[in-house]
Amino acid sequence: MRAEVTSRGVSPLLPARVAVAVALLVDPALAAARATDAARTRGETALARVLAIRMLVQAATLDAHPTPTRLRLGVAIDAAHGLSMGPLALASPPYRRLGVTNVALMAAFVVAGLRQIASPRRLPATGGSARPAGSRWPD
Repeated sequence: MRAEVTSRGVSPLLPARVAVAVALLVDPALAAARATDAARTRGETALARVLAIRMLVQAATLDAHPTPTRLRLGVAIDAAHGLSMGPLALASPPYRRLGVTNVALMAAFVVAGLRQIASPRRLPATGGSARPAGSRWPD
């Protein structure tokens, strides 16, 4: 079954990553308010926008044209982000929900990326020649 292969050659992670980024860009204060109990500040709004831009850059550079190497890099970036939010969730009660939300979101991206790497059939179609079902894609 090739349900996760797209005809445009993009990762299935692309729409999810873009949706999160757009929500942060359109209304970072609202997105932050739903994820944290702390009062909103200009710094928090700016941080939400920086995170959104990071996610859009990752979507454009890694998810839009996935290869096993790019997917591994995306997994590493998401894992680092999630791991950096763990201490925030533990150490700062006002930001606990924000930290936990980020850990959960990044964990979901990591699992999805690993699943896509593990199965060559989950890599998007590139319009080139078809590869045998059990073959490994070159880096």
